[in-house]
Amino acid sequence: MSQLQQQKHKAAIMPVYNIDLAKRLVDAAGHLEINNTNDNETGRAIAYISLLAIEIALKCGLEKSGTDVSIIKKTGHDISELLDMLSIQPTQISHDTTHERIKGSIIRSIVVDNNYSNATIGNIISNCSTEHANVSKYPNEIRYGDSIKHFLPSLLRRTAECTINEICKYWNLGTN
Repeated sequence: MSQLQQQKHKAAIMPVYNIDLAKRLVDAAGHLEINNTNDNETGRAIAYISLLAIEIALKCGLEKSGTDVSIIKKTGHDISELLDMLSIQPTQISHDTTHERIKGSIIRSIVVDNNYSNATIGNIISNCSTEHANVSKYPNEIRYGDSIKHFLPSLLRRTAECTINEICKYWNLGTN
């Protein structure tokens, strides 16, 4: 086997997106949250790395479901579009005792925080990247500028945590 063929073979079996990285980002956001002095920049950092973890987790789920990496890359950082794409993919495991495949849209309805009305993975992610939403658009409007308008950083961290857990659960990406 030539070197080029070996590289292609290795790329075919090695995932491009890493769910463990998404988990570590959420861990880092949690550490920042624990040590948060309620300054804007710490909140911005928690929001940014939580949204980055969501992006990576969604891309992991898409890759695991068989979506071509070149198609995933075309979405850029649009986590709402990534969630839409994942929502139509079949999951990798059977649900409950029915042994029937379920669509990825199951993760949209997962409640992130019962203290907020409609705080589901789907609602939060959809509102993070739509132009008409009243929040700073991820990633650029989170990274740059004097201030951001967004969900509470702790809610974004919990959204990332829930998203990762559900993707791990339904797409067989290791333990939660």
